[in-house]
Amino acid sequence: MSKRQKVGLRGGKRLAWDPSTQGPRVPWRLLRGTCRLSQIPADTTDDIPPLDGRIIGQERALRALELATRVAERDYNVFVSGPARTGKTFLVTSYLGRVAKTLPAPNDWVYVNDFNDLDKPRALSLPAGMGRVFRNDVEFLVKEIQAELSKAFRADGYQLRRDALQSNLDREKAALLRELEKKVEGQGFILHITGEGMSISAARDGRSMTEEEIRALDDEERARLQSVGEALHAELNRVAREMQAMDRAFREREATLRKQVAAETLDPLFERMEEKYRDVPGVQRFFQEMKEDILTRIEELAPWEEEEEEEFSQTGESPWDRYQVNLFVEHAQDGGAPVIMEPNPTYSNLFGKVERRAEMGVLTTDIRLIRPGAIHRANGGFLILQAEDVLQWPLAWEALKRALRFGEVRIEDTGEQMGMVTAKGLSPEPIPLQCRVILIGSPALHQMLYMYDDQFRKIFKVKADLDDEMDRGPEEVKAYCSYLATVCRKWNLLPIDRTGMARLVEYGSELAGHQEKLTLQLSEVEDIVRESHIWAKEEGAKTISAAHVEKAIKEKTKRSNLPEEKIQELIQQGVLVISTRGRAVGVVNGLSVYDLGDHVFARPTRVTGSISLGRDGVLDIEREAKLGGNIHTKGILILTGFLKWRFAQDKPLSLSASLCFEQSYEDVEGDSASCAELCALLSALADLPVDQGIAVTGAVSQHGEVLPVGDVTRKVEGFYRICKLQGLSGSQGVIIPAGNIKDLMLDREVLEAVRKGKFHVFAVEHVDQAMEILTGVKAGELQEDGTFEPGTINDRIDETLRRLNELYREYAPEEPD
Repeated sequence: MSKRQKVGLRGGKRLAWDPSTQGPRVPWRLLRGTCRLSQIPADTTDDIPPLDGRIIGQERALRALELATRVAERDYNVFVSGPARTGKTFLVTSYLGRVAKTLPAPNDWVYVNDFNDLDKPRALSLPAGMGRVFRNDVEFLVKEIQAELSKAFRADGYQLRRDALQSNLDREKAALLRELEKKVEGQGFILHITGEGMSISAARDGRSMTEEEIRALDDEERARLQSVGEALHAELNRVAREMQAMDRAFREREATLRKQVAAETLDPLFERMEEKYRDVPGVQRFFQEMKEDILTRIEELAPWEEEEEEEFSQTGESPWDRYQVNLFVEHAQDGGAPVIMEPNPTYSNLFGKVERRAEMGVLTTDIRLIRPGAIHRANGGFLILQAEDVLQWPLAWEALKRALRFGEVRIEDTGEQMGMVTAKGLSPEPIPLQCRVILIGSPALHQMLYMYDDQFRKIFKVKADLDDEMDRGPEEVKAYCSYLATVCRKWNLLPIDRTGMARLVEYGSELAGHQEKLTLQLSEVEDIVRESHIWAKEEGAKTISAAHVEKAIKEKTKRSNLPEEKIQELIQQGVLVISTRGRAVGVVNGLSVYDLGDHVFARPTRVTGSISLGRDGVLDIEREAKLGGNIHTKGILILTGFLKWRFAQDKPLSLSASLCFEQSYEDVEGDSASCAELCALLSALADLPVDQGIAVTGAVSQHGEVLPVGDVTRKVEGFYRICKLQGLSGSQGVIIPAGNIKDLMLDREVLEAVRKGKFHVFAVEHVDQAMEILTGVKAGELQEDGTFEPGTINDRIDETLRRLNELYREYAPEEPD
């Protein structure tokens, strides 16, 4: 028994292909998932009911949204993730729009002044639709109060009561003055009363003495007059103080009277309001505090002074402004729950702000300048945000998480949050938050937030994953046609006939990259339908047919494929060396994919392999040039593993080899060229020429299995176009993994070429099958004695490796086996 048999090496089970037939050709009918006209449910989209808000193919995401709308806890917010162009925003808005209509409208919110602290306005909650009524009622109440107070203070009743107080004051003052005058006259003096006050002077013969008369008196008499005068001045001061006390008492009695009259006037007005809002918590307290504040400020308000009212109306400010109501958020009574989408989620747009206005060079504010944010408008309903947009504003993101965690929304100055010194402003009372937040973003963004933001996973517990494809069964095709009917009605387009719908179903599979799938990137399909309508109208057609859809698809491709045509031109000119005829040793046409965003295409790339004596193994030139990515490097290491598994079980692997992508000047990533690289290396080892008319794509395992890769349709079509440019020989084709057959949705031109035998697609399961197709030589099975069948590919490779090993031992005898 040989060493190879001892270690249990197997050549691998493979289908026995006849090299003379060029291997496992795929029948042309399997190269495209054709939609039969019988699968279409109606002759035109006019005969198909629209979706009416239904969403196709996203049942998983809809179940997640349904859970979020049923759970009351505030931490069951939603992150909607999915590939681009899958209609994430449309799905969320349309579904929540339907759900919101079945939910009760949330309460209105208003801000009113706290009369004990005007810097901290108070929030009041009222039933939906009552916020505007309350504001209007308060505005009317203030006007009514002004009118009634003005009327009350001009009424005869108030004037009589005030006149009585004034008369009492006048009588008391008159009596006091008479008594004073009598005392002054009894001392030989005269009392003088003017607008400026009271004074006395010495009297003679009923008149005031002159200065000359006083100087003519003897010293004793002047001293007596001075002494008496000082005593009378003291009496004058006493009387003046007593009269001032009378005035103060009068003003107090007058203020009490005014407050009493105001209270008598206000009571019925406020009783009416309190009765109307007796079932609304907080509103009665507001009315009570408002009445008390008016009574406390009745002297400042001075409703009895018309001149003051005119002055306030001219300046725009009024002492009555503090009683105004800020209708902060309102909802229609029968409008259902709100669904708000904020396209620019800055902090202010999300959480509101307190605006300021400049007056005489000073920034001022009041309750009327408190503005709501999107989260206030969505309170009691749903707030939809693009996750990437929110994360661009760190203050907004942190505040959003804080609001959801603590269940309240605060309006704060952004400057204060950043530690800046700001002008003193209002601090509105926080509002309780009962809002479901829906973030929309990519799966990668969700993963990043889930891993690195501890709070995210606690408050966004529901993930709604959107798929980018769905099955292409009979029911799904019907739903797809309903979507097409919806698009036609939405944009007022011509109806699509049966052939047009069948072609659009196939286009859906082309976008999905699978014969049994339909794309859910429906915006792409919608664009084609709209463009097909233009071409149909241009021809004067009454319906959109398959020909119009095909033209729209080709025109769309034509708008974006300039780089692809430039590369084809370089190949045709020989600048990029690609041969689709003849044979060459160690040269295989691989296939590279270019993604331009709006257009994806493939083109052939020469993969070359060379071998030499040594033990350096397989050298990846792309990696050495720092052009190879990690996955591509992994593919090269797998090739080495295959060589060891297949050929180094009974001897050391003494080999130095190199692999290169010729004329490739950009980064190379992925392992889809691994099969082509392995075939180039095996061709060099076997010294067997490879058919240059056959390109290869596919990944490989260490046991030589050919594994599925992506974009096989574009790779086949890309090589076909180059073959067509250089001339179809009838033997050209592409080798693909057998697991990729269902992924093929080839262009009808390629399909026709295959049907006529001008082009071929080969599906293989093992690299041996690929080598048989490329070389026309049998791969060779492992025999019982541990050798391969004589003259086969594997036998030639095995002999080459033995020879290299012997030569290496000859030139490097000091190294052990």
